[in-house]
Amino acid sequence: MGAGPVGLFTVFACGMVGLRVCVLDALHHIGGQCSALYPKKPIYDIPGYPSILAGELVESLARQMSPFKPDIFLNTPTGRLEQSVHGWHMYTPQGTLNGRVIFLCTGPGAFTPKRPSIPGIQEFEPENVLYRIDDPSKFFGKHVVIAGGGDSAVDWSLLLCEQGAHVSLVHRRDTFRAQESSLIRLQNYLTTGKIKLFTPYQVMELKGMKGYLDKVRLQNDTRNSQWIPCDILVPCFGLEVQKSPFESWGIAMEAGMIITQPTTSQTSNSSIYAAGDCVTYPEKLKLIMTGFTEAVQGAHHLRRTHFSERTYRFEHSTSVGVPNMSQ
Repeated sequence: MGAGPVGLFTVFACGMVGLRVCVLDALHHIGGQCSALYPKKPIYDIPGYPSILAGELVESLARQMSPFKPDIFLNTPTGRLEQSVHGWHMYTPQGTLNGRVIFLCTGPGAFTPKRPSIPGIQEFEPENVLYRIDDPSKFFGKHVVIAGGGDSAVDWSLLLCEQGAHVSLVHRRDTFRAQESSLIRLQNYLTTGKIKLFTPYQVMELKGMKGYLDKVRLQNDTRNSQWIPCDILVPCFGLEVQKSPFESWGIAMEAGMIITQPTTSQTSNSSIYAAGDCVTYPEKLKLIMTGFTEAVQGAHHLRRTHFSERTYRFEHSTSVGVPNMSQ
């Protein structure tokens, strides 16, 4: 459960020991927060990559797991769960999924983008109000209003400007919570007029015809307002994290995190494993590469423990290559 970077690598880790996997995620795309919030943000602590963009890391992980042909169910929140002598049964809108073992890679929890409280905003979703951008090149020549003051708002402003969009960045404060290098680039674009900045302003009203956005009204603290052209509105106000259902499953938790054995990734339920930012144990580090290690340790342990009818012997990938899952 969970199609973020750690979840994707868990598919690979399980595939390397000959196990078939299906993946569930509440979002409509893989990659978790790396895709939803900062696909163009560089990551510097992935082994073998001096620097890699978050979105590129997701793409690489997807290619890495592809030989194992996982069944992927997106836009599929966690459903009702039952355990029997044959394993686990998850009831979802797509049908019943069955498996011997559950591997939780849900990060801090299921999340959805925060929708700003602007009257009528849903009328313009998902065509003209976007919470995630898949193809920046489609915005060439468009008037794009980006609302927010964090990394996502600044990063999207820079990227879409470089793709030829007419970008207006709106923030309710004069200061931003973004990386210094990004803010330096932003200032350069503001100086040259390639990005228009509106602070301290908020988007208060949308106007358009037949569901197509035409302009937005901005208002500041003194209630001065102005209309600016807008084809696309991109609100960047973070994510709403939904409460974890795992406590009701009888899994030992601590401060909302799943307690695991650090060397096996096993939870208090012997057939449920977990890796990544959803777990805790002494000296746990919330890093992607830590989650990768937890995924591999868990895959080998569950293969040895729950599939004992098959011969198991640890081997390096350089010796065995990638298993043929079609056999």
